[in-house]
Amino acid sequence: MTYATIHRALGELVDAGILRKTKNHKEKIVCLTADQHLTYVELSEARRRRH
Repeated sequence: MTYATIHRALGELVDAGILRKTKNHKEKIVCLTADQHLTYVELSEARRRRH
């Protein structure tokens, strides 16, 4: 897999709202997080187990 392919895939995940960019004070991306998406997955899994 090339760097360009990985970069494009990460960009698509950001656009889809699955990943979130965290930037430093210079507006440089320092990390990507998926906390919100993982919370939704956990909630949907919990709902499925209850029903």
